[in-house]
Amino acid sequence: MSQEKNQVLSDDDVNMAHHEEPILDENEKNNKDMSNEGSSSDRENSAGEEVKENSEKDQASLEEEEEEEEEEEKGSDYEDKSDKEEEYEIEKIVGHRTFKGKVVEYEIKWKGYSEEENTMEKANAIHSDVPDLCEKYWDNLNVKRPSNAPGRDKEEASNRPKKTTKEGSTVLGKRNREEEQVERIEGSRLEHVPRCMIDKGFVIPKTYPNEKTKWSSELKHISAVQLSPVDKSIMLTYVEWNNGQRTIHEMSEVHKKCPEALIDYYEARLRFV
Repeated sequence: MSQEKNQVLSDDDVNMAHHEEPILDENEKNNKDMSNEGSSSDRENSAGEEVKENSEKDQASLEEEEEEEEEEEKGSDYEDKSDKEEEYEIEKIVGHRTFKGKVVEYEIKWKGYSEEENTMEKANAIHSDVPDLCEKYWDNLNVKRPSNAPGRDKEEASNRPKKTTKEGSTVLGKRNREEEQVERIEGSRLEHVPRCMIDKGFVIPKTYPNEKTKWSSELKHISAVQLSPVDKSIMLTYVEWNNGQRTIHEMSEVHKKCPEALIDYYEARLRFV
């Protein structure tokens, strides 16, 4: 009897086990399905947000590219305008610098700009760009025209009378020998003149001023006075003339020819205490 009861209990237990197992499996399945649905929904939401974020980034990127293109167009327009604005025109030649009988630089006054913005330009370029202005400039100066300046009379040298020896060889006239000597002196002395003053067009005088020059009326002003770096007993004076010439002289010569100019120079620099 006892064995049958146990047997019955055992069978009941087995049956209960069989009945509970499917129920547990069904719950787990439902939970799993719900979990899967939740995960799928999260993934869809995440994917949607990512697509939205990427779309916003693409839109921002397009806007940046459009702004850059607009800036480039503005820059291009500005450059075009700048190129047109930077076209300079020579108004006139106001000075020059020579070396060994040749003009090497011109002082240029630019149209539309003040004299403070004048610049020194290479003579070869100016001869090529505005030969008429160069010729007019030299025609208005009462000085010997440099050998490389436009408008020079080519026949002047060839028609100049030459002295010959009995043997028939050509010799230099007195004037030519003097000019060569001046050039040698000029070359040696220029080595001791500050480069900044040479760049400004100041030169050792060769043909101007001369004996006919009226210092009191033709001298414009004295630009600077400097102690000679070679001989401490000599004061160099930098003189500007009404015709545009800029020359270097010893102070003793300026004091003799035009003392008023020296007085004006020093009075302008007096400081009262």
